[in-house]
Amino acid sequence: MRTTKALREDYRRMDSTWPRPLPQATFQELKSAAIRLRRKFHPRSPKWKMKIVETSGNRHGGRTSRGWGINPECGWDSMVHHLSHFIAGGHHDGHLQTEWAMIKHVRESGWLEGNLKREPKPDAPKASLIERRAAKAQRLKERAERELKAAEKRLRKWTRKVRYYEQRAA
Repeated sequence: MRTTKALREDYRRMDSTWPRPLPQATFQELKSAAIRLRRKFHPRSPKWKMKIVETSGNRHGGRTSRGWGINPECGWDSMVHHLSHFIAGGHHDGHLQTEWAMIKHVRESGWLEGNLKREPKPDAPKASLIERRAAKAQRLKERAERELKAAEKRLRKWTRKVRYYEQRAA
């Protein structure tokens, strides 16, 4: 078993492998990277069912009550560190090796240079207030027609039953 001091030195050495200064990452980049890293380093796990949410401020990331939190302000090193904890557990040799391999993969994949950036989708043209209200009125009219048709069908059914029982009673 290794001593805590030796393990601490290895973590310092590992942190020094990140290029400084680290480029600022967007939430979309970190989210894509987290999904790809989990798929690569934890392949036997079931599909990621946690919602990935953006956090800010003093929240560094990891599991939250709303899902898996990623804070873009904290950057690449924080996201990789918290994700490696999710995959390998606490601070021990296995976690150290996993995080080291993840850092190497991030650097070699060119993600720090922006390979995961996507062009933002253009906003869809927003319909005017009159058009939206007209579409809503059309939907409500169609629903009322369907309900009316169903009500007429129920009325015919119960009219037949009433007629049947009146004939049986006579």
